[in-house]
Amino acid sequence: MKVIVLVRRSFIAFASAAAVSCGGAERSDVQPVRGTCLAAGRPAVGARVVLVPVAAGRGSPASGVAGSDGTFRLTTVTKDDGAKEGEYAVTITWPDPQRANGDGTGEAADRLRGAYRDPAKPFCRVTVRPGENELPPFEIK
Repeated sequence: MKVIVLVRRSFIAFASAAAVSCGGAERSDVQPVRGTCLAAGRPAVGARVVLVPVAAGRGSPASGVAGSDGTFRLTTVTKDDGAKEGEYAVTITWPDPQRANGDGTGEAADRLRGAYRDPAKPFCRVTVRPGENELPPFEIK
């Protein structure tokens, strides 16, 4: 049941973000972005990486989820299209589907306990440039 609620809420959040970003970002404006998310040198499978624009009004957030090898590709408008050029704050959450977060919502607990969830206190900052972008590996603790 908890996993179903998490999947449903993730889908709703993603669909909402996609609907909003469809009006502002054009596919030609985004650059391909990929990276790797690791924990203790191993793939952080399921970690959600979100790039939030640092400058207000400078585009939509881009997000991706680490796969079985820890790699992710960012999505802004359509799957794996990338992110707009610019500077971003990187936020990371790592849902644990085996544990509820304790607030009664049924959502999975963040294995990182919110350490990198706030764009004002991000994991790091990155710059997306024209062309292919390979982000440095993100080693989360």
